[in-house]
Amino acid sequence: MDSSLADPWSKMPSDSAEAPRRTGIRYRKVKKGRGTKSGEFRINIEEGMDPKTMAEELEALKVEIMSSMVHAIKYNVGDSVQTSQVVYFTNRQALGVSQQQMPKVRQALHIKEPKLVIRLLPSTGPANFWKTCLELHPELAQYNPTKKIPERTPEEAIQVEQRLTLIAKEVLLPLAFKSNALIVGSSCCSLTQAFAKVSAPVQHRYGEDCPFRMVIFDHAPFLFGASDSNQDMGALEVELRSFNQNWERTDFTKALIKKFGHESRFWPCHSPVEGAGAYIIFESLATKRADQIDIRAGEQFLNKFVASLQSYLPVVALWTCGDSRLSNIGQAADHVSYRLPLILLDSRSLWRREVEKPEGEQSPNPRDDPLDLDTALEKLHGIADGLRDMSQVDTYTVSALALVRRALDSMRRQQLTKNRRSRGAGSGLNLAGDQEDPKMLWLWQAIELARGKDFSQEHEDDAIEQHSAGAVANEAVGRFLRYVGEQQFQEAQVIKYMREGGINGLRKATTYEELQKLWIENLQKMIYSLAHCPPCLFERSIGGMQLVKEAYTKNGTFGEVVELNLKELQDHGLPFDMVHAELMAALEEVQASNARYDEREKQADVFLRRSDLWLSVYDILASDVVYSCGIDKIDRIKELMSKQARSERLPDSNTLEGLLLLQSAWTLTDLFHSTAGRFKWLAKSSYVLVLVLGVVMVCMIALETYGTLDMRTAKNVVLSLALLSGALKAWTSFSDPMNKWLKLRSGSVMLQAEIWKFRTRVGNYASVRSLHQREAAERLAETNLQDVIRAVRSSVLEGSGLSQTKFYSISTVVDDAQAGSRIPPSLPGRHFQHNPRKVVSPVQVNQDNHHSPVSPDEYICWRITPSLNFYQQRVPLYARLLTFLQVVSLGSSLVTTVLAAFDGFAFWTPLVVAIASAFAAWQEFGAAGKKLQRYSTAIDTLSSLILWWKALPAVDKADARNIERLVSTSEATIAAEHTAWLSDALKAQRLVEQAMSQEHQQSHNEEPEKATE
Repeated sequence: MDSSLADPWSKMPSDSAEAPRRTGIRYRKVKKGRGTKSGEFRINIEEGMDPKTMAEELEALKVEIMSSMVHAIKYNVGDSVQTSQVVYFTNRQALGVSQQQMPKVRQALHIKEPKLVIRLLPSTGPANFWKTCLELHPELAQYNPTKKIPERTPEEAIQVEQRLTLIAKEVLLPLAFKSNALIVGSSCCSLTQAFAKVSAPVQHRYGEDCPFRMVIFDHAPFLFGASDSNQDMGALEVELRSFNQNWERTDFTKALIKKFGHESRFWPCHSPVEGAGAYIIFESLATKRADQIDIRAGEQFLNKFVASLQSYLPVVALWTCGDSRLSNIGQAADHVSYRLPLILLDSRSLWRREVEKPEGEQSPNPRDDPLDLDTALEKLHGIADGLRDMSQVDTYTVSALALVRRALDSMRRQQLTKNRRSRGAGSGLNLAGDQEDPKMLWLWQAIELARGKDFSQEHEDDAIEQHSAGAVANEAVGRFLRYVGEQQFQEAQVIKYMREGGINGLRKATTYEELQKLWIENLQKMIYSLAHCPPCLFERSIGGMQLVKEAYTKNGTFGEVVELNLKELQDHGLPFDMVHAELMAALEEVQASNARYDEREKQADVFLRRSDLWLSVYDILASDVVYSCGIDKIDRIKELMSKQARSERLPDSNTLEGLLLLQSAWTLTDLFHSTAGRFKWLAKSSYVLVLVLGVVMVCMIALETYGTLDMRTAKNVVLSLALLSGALKAWTSFSDPMNKWLKLRSGSVMLQAEIWKFRTRVGNYASVRSLHQREAAERLAETNLQDVIRAVRSSVLEGSGLSQTKFYSISTVVDDAQAGSRIPPSLPGRHFQHNPRKVVSPVQVNQDNHHSPVSPDEYICWRITPSLNFYQQRVPLYARLLTFLQVVSLGSSLVTTVLAAFDGFAFWTPLVVAIASAFAAWQEFGAAGKKLQRYSTAIDTLSSLILWWKALPAVDKADARNIERLVSTSEATIAAEHTAWLSDALKAQRLVEQAMSQEHQQSHNEEPEKATE
C-alpha cells in the first residue's frame, strides 16, 4: 500500500538530513509533481501490517518529525489577533520524547533561546477548578461549601488577586523583559493568568520581537468543559481543540466522570491562558484505559523540558495558594531536587513587619520577628477555625507550607545566633562565622577538616546543630501533613453532615407527594455525594421499574435531572412503604460508600502514611534553595528573584577525594615549575657559554693572526677551547636541560589549566544542579581530573628523560605527616597544599585558597588578572631588551664600517663582528620580538574577554554557556601563548645544537691547522 501523507504532519523539518527508518513503515521525500508538494514525504506501509502496530509506529513517527506536529493558530485577544504555536501529544507520544529532543521541540514551537526560565507552578491546583466553576455556577457553593475560595472575607480574596497581579507587573514582567525569559505555566495557575494579563500590552506592542516568551502546558481533559461549551469561532478554546483531529474526536466524558463524579458542573473547566506564544497540550488519558485520566506522562514531559534548560540556564520557580490534596507537591519536590530555587509565597497576610537584616547576616530570608513552629501552627489552626465556622476548609496548603518554612528559617537563625554567642563568650571572641566557611581554609586545612583531624568542639557543636535542625524539620513535616489531613477530615465531616441531613429529611415522608417535595428540598444537600457515588442508586428497580429517572440528558446537568420515578411507580400501584424503603436502602448504600472513601482517603493521619508526600514535603522544608515570603512583600520578592536569576551552579565545596586530587595536582605543578626553573637556568647558561666560547675563540685567532699572541700559547688555548666545547656538548647531550625545561613547563601549564577548569566546573568537569545527580557528576569530574593528572605526569616524566634523574625521589602523593621529610621545603608554601609546620597567616577575604569551587568573578580575579599582570609587566622589559639588541646590531655595523676604513684597527674588526654575532644569536634564541607579539596578543584577548564579561547582564552571567566561554577562551589564550613559546623554544633548542656543533667543528679545524704550522 502506498499512500501520500495528506494530514498536516507530512512535512519534514528543513534541517533533517534523512528520514528515520521504521520496521513496518518506510517513507521518502518526493519531488514536486502532480498531487504532491515540494517537501512532502510518501509513506510505504507493508501489506498485512497489524493496525495497532501501524498506529503506534505512526505516533512515534510524528514525534521524530517534530515540526510536523506543531500548528499555528490564530485567535482573538481583545481587539487584536494573536498567533500561537500548538502541539498535541498523546501519552505515548509524550513519553517517547527524550530530554535530548527537547531543543527540537523548542525550535518547532519557535521558542527563542532564553537566558532565564521562570517556572510558575500551579498556584491553586484543583482549588482553581472550583473558582472557575463557582464563577460559572454560583449555586455549587450550596452543594459543597468547602469548595469556596478559602478566604474569610470577599475582600481578602480580592486582595490576593490584586497582589498576584502586582507581583506579575512589578516583579515578573520587568525581569522577563530584561532577561529574555521563558515563562513556563499552566492555565490552572493564578500567577500565570496574572502574568498573561499584565504582559498582553507588551506582547501586542512588540509582536514577534517580544524579548520574552510564554509557554503553557495543559491537560486536554481539564480544558474539555471550556472548549465544549464555547462554540464562538475565533475563541482560543475552540481554535485549540479544532486544530487536531484526534483531540477533537476524543470524548473525555467517561474519564471525567470516573475522576470527578457524575455532576459535570464539578468538573474542571479551565479557560486557557490567552497570549502565550506556545501551547503544549497532553491527551492525559491512560494508554491502555481511555476512561482513566493519567497526567503522569505530561508531568514527565514538563520535567524533561525544564531539565533540558536547567543544565546551563538559571531556573527559578514560584508557588502560592495550593490545593487541598497537595497534588502538585511532587513537581515542587522534583524542582528542588535539582537544586533549583523555589520561592513559596504566602497568600495570606500572616507576616509581621520585617526589619532590616543586620550587615553581614547571611540567611535565605531577611530577619523578621521571631517565629517558631508552635506559633506557626497556632496561626494556621486559627485560620482553619475561622473557615470552619463558615463550613469551609483551608485548601491553601502552599501558603501554609510557606508559613511553616518561614518558622523553620527563623528557628535556624535564632539557634545559629545562640551558638555563636556561646562560642564567643567561651573564647572571649566575637565570632562572625568566618571560621566556619570552607573558603577561609587553606587546602591542607580543608583536607585535615575533611579527614576529621581537626574535629574540635566547635565542629562537634555544628554536628549537633545539624542533627537538631533535621529533627525539627522532621517534626515540621509531620505536623504540617497532619494539619492538611485535618482539613481533609473537616471537609469530609461537612459533606457527611449535609448528606445525613438530606437523608434524614427524607425519612419523614409518608406519602408520594410528601416524598417528592422533600426530595426537591434536600437534593442540594446530597447532590455532591450522589455525583461521586457508585451507580447503585440509579440501577435500582422495583417491579421492573427504575427507582430514579435517567441521570443524564443531552442538554441538562446532573443536578437538574436527578428525579425520582415516583409518578410511574405510583401509577403501577406499588406501595409507598416499599418504594420508600428501597430508596432509603439505596441512600444508605451511598452513605456507606462515602464513609468507606472518607475512612480511606480523608482521615487526619492519611497523609502521614503516604511516604511520597512525606519525602516531598521534607525535601522542600529541609532544602537550602527554598525561600519563603509573603505576597505583600514586593521588594523582598524582587530581591529574591534577582538573586536567584544569578543562582550558583557550583557545589559549596569539594569532597575529600577532590581535595586530595587538587593537592596532588598543585604539588606536581609546583614541582614541575621549580624544576623547570633550574633546567631553564642550565639551558640558558650553556648557550651563553657557547656564545662566550665563540667570542673567545675569535679573539684568540685574531691575537695569533696579528702577532699579539705567540703560536704555542695560541695552540694551547685553542686546544683548551676544543676540550671545553666537547665537554659542554657531551654534557648538554647527556643532561638535555632544554628538553626537560620545555616538558616541565608544558606540564605545569597544562595542569594549571585543568585545575582551573575543575574549580570552575566547565568542560569535562561540568556540574549539575540535581541533588541526586550531583554526586555522580562530581565523581565523574574527579575521575576526569585524575586521568588528566596521570596523563600529564606520564607525558612529562617519560618524554623528558627525568626517569634517569633523582626526580622520582620527590613524592607527590604523601600524607602531610610525611610531607616535612618527603616534600622540598620550597613547595608547601606555594599553594598551601601541605602543612608548612609553622604559623601561617589565615586566608583573607577575597583571597584564593587554591581549592574552593570558583565563581566566574573569582576566576577573573584569581586567574585572568594575574596572567594579564604577568604579560603586562614583561612587555616593558622585553621592549627595552629588544631595543637594546637592535641598537647593538646597528652600532656594531657602524663600528665595523668605521674600523675597516682606518688602518691599524684590523684586529678589532673580527672581535666586534663576533660580539655582534653573539648578541644577534642571543636575540634569536630569546626571541624578544616574538615574545612581545605573543604577550600583546594575549593581553588584547584577555582584556577584551574581561570587558565582554563585565558588559553582560546578571542573568547572562549565570548562563553556563557564557561561563564556559569565559574559562575556555582564557585558558585557550594562555595555552596559545604557551604553544607559541614552545615553538620558539624548540627553534632555540635547534640553534643551541647547531651552535655547539659549529663550535666543536671549528675547534677541531683550528687544531690541525695550528699543528701544521
